[in-house]
Amino acid sequence: MPVDSTDLGMLQWRMGGATNRSLWRTVIIGEQEHCIDLRMTQPYMKGVTHGGSYGEGLNAIIVFAPCFLPDSSSPDYHYIMENLFLYVISSLELLVAEDYMIVHLKGATPQWRMLGIGWLKKCYQMIDRRLQKNLKSLIIVHPSWFIQTVLAISCPFI
Repeated sequence: MPVDSTDLGMLQWRMGGATNRSLWRTVIIGEQEHCIDLRMTQPYMKGVTHGGSYGEGLNAIIVFAPCFLPDSSSPDYHYIMENLFLYVISSLELLVAEDYMIVHLKGATPQWRMLGIGWLKKCYQMIDRRLQKNLKSLIIVHPSWFIQTVLAISCPFI
């Protein structure tokens, strides 16, 4: 079902100033307004894509490929990742009507492109309760030994 323009009330597109030449998106996540610098995130948007749907409803599949993320040694790494996260959350708000699953493609991703535990925890805390509740499955393709161990230890508590 296509998204009606009235459903996009929380999103606004605007061009940056004539000297800035940036493309910005203003979103509301929770009760806070955030501005996303789409010019910085554009090269990395293929790292998070809509992979289709499953089941009989509007269940979305979100594919996450960290091999397309920026290098953690990049000087703008934290700025890019924060903007990319805000972009993903604002997109999830539009894509997820019901349940959804995340497929994480871990295989052959170099260590310097992997996300830190602190960053993941911060992101999880910013996600709306509806999105947390509707996440039905997290599939990790080719997990490392470390990820397998963490999941084995944490599964009884989840």
